[in-house]
Amino acid sequence: MSDGLIRYAAAACQTDFANPIDRAQMRVNTDRMLAMIDAAVGGSAPFLPVRLIVFPEFAHAAPVFATVAELAGKLAVPIPNEHTDRLAAKAREHDVYVQSGTMIEADPRWPGVVFNTTCLIGPGGILAKYRKVNPWIPFEVHASPHDVPGYDEPLFPVVDTPIGRLGCAICFILVMSGVEMVLNVFRPWAPPFLIAAISSLSFLTHFEDFTKGIFSLPALVFYASVIGFALFANKIILDQRKAA
Repeated sequence: MSDGLIRYAAAACQTDFANPIDRAQMRVNTDRMLAMIDAAVGGSAPFLPVRLIVFPEFAHAAPVFATVAELAGKLAVPIPNEHTDRLAAKAREHDVYVQSGTMIEADPRWPGVVFNTTCLIGPGGILAKYRKVNPWIPFEVHASPHDVPGYDEPLFPVVDTPIGRLGCAICFILVMSGVEMVLNVFRPWAPPFLIAAISSLSFLTHFEDFTKGIFSLPALVFYASVIGFALFANKIILDQRKAA
């Protein structure tokens, strides 16, 4: 007897692509992502059907230039484009939903800025676009839609699909883990210390003191720890690549 639940697998595809420095180089990354979709669907077939496939931030293109003008001139693309079209064709082939890697988007509705954008793509094409709301200033110069005057599109679009309601957020753990909507998922069953630990992972939790003019020691330690870990991790990665 069916319990009414939809049972399917979701594939989180990890990538380690070279960062494109022009639009033409993006095709190589898209080629590899299409092959990864085939592998995910085929590999999971004996167990559960894959219906959702997710790629990470910057899988199509990272903001490797220091200015908006350079990003717009060398990497920015409109959406839809050849990459979203190819992903849509693959989604139709396998009857799956794909959360694309992000790409640098230029939209004529919002001149003078570029966005870091990922698309939810289904068998029928693009269902939603999510533009990163919390860029890492000053290292990421693409705009947050939150800061664009007159921006009138949903910041966190959610779409109803045959496999459920789907939405997207980039840097979710470091941004949204302190939001009440997220913490309420854990409150009915998790002990208080675990809820506090989850909340402490969020930048928003620690930034709240700063917005009140309070420079608390825990917040300063948190940001210093994140910066220190990021620098340490980057050094290890760079050393490994130099050694190779």
